[in-house]
Amino acid sequence: MTAEAAKELDELCFLSAQSLPSLKVSKHFQVLKLLGEGSYGKVMLALHRKRGTPMALKFFPRKSTSLTSFLREYNLSLAYCTHPSLTKALGIFFSTPSYYVFAQQACLYGDLYSVVVSE
Repeated sequence: MTAEAAKELDELCFLSAQSLPSLKVSKHFQVLKLLGEGSYGKVMLALHRKRGTPMALKFFPRKSTSLTSFLREYNLSLAYCTHPSLTKALGIFFSTPSYYVFAQQACLYGDLYSVVVSE
């Protein structure tokens, strides 16, 4: 990452940290199923209650994830994942008492690995 890109990312993180809302997941989303889980946290398929839009919610445990780390991942996904084959953040991010969370496009037709033809 260039110094200029790092500076821009730091600025995005600083600005987004000032507007991180606290939400109750069940009030705004209908969580449908677990999509994946690892050392970073978990990803759940959910529907936005008002719009009915499917999305992937990425949950990062607050005990093991710094706010800076969470905001860097969120802002990288939001600002720099511009390739049509990559999922990107949807501009929805929030915290709960236990997690930092952001929404990404849901890959409803499987992950990239499952659609790549082996050679």
